[in-house]
Amino acid sequence: MHMKKLFILAFAVMLALGIAACGTGQSGAYPKTPKEVAQRFMELYTAGDEAAADYVLFDGRNLLELAMTADAARTKTFPEELAKQKERGPVKVECVSERITTDEENGNPNLEVAYVECRVEDRTEYLMLVPVDGLWKVDITVKWAGEWFDGM
Repeated sequence: MHMKKLFILAFAVMLALGIAACGTGQSGAYPKTPKEVAQRFMELYTAGDEAAADYVLFDGRNLLELAMTADAARTKTFPEELAKQKERGPVKVECVSERITTDEENGNPNLEVAYVECRVEDRTEYLMLVPVDGLWKVDITVKWAGEWFDGM
């Protein structure tokens, strides 16, 4: 009798896991390439969707130049940027190319990085991505530094 209950419990757990896995499907899977990550990030970011944070490296290269901490970037600056994006309304985004290389120009020859070119409405944006625990993440500090310092 005890073995039968154990089998039923094990079957129920496997069934639940199977349903959960099917539920996420292809759309819920984390993108594999830098270009796919950039596309998903830009679609969410330009819509002002907080799910964009799942694709972001907050303690990136330009954190010091931006005079903020990773925590401030995540909890203050990023939500403020999303709110601005949401006010603007939806825009058309298409990431068109990616280049994976090493970060030699910044003195990190062992760090793999990717540069992705995206068309956002009528302008071109470039994102830098780095692998974090096997997943590509957008270095938001590079994007922000580019926008903020170009505007000065």
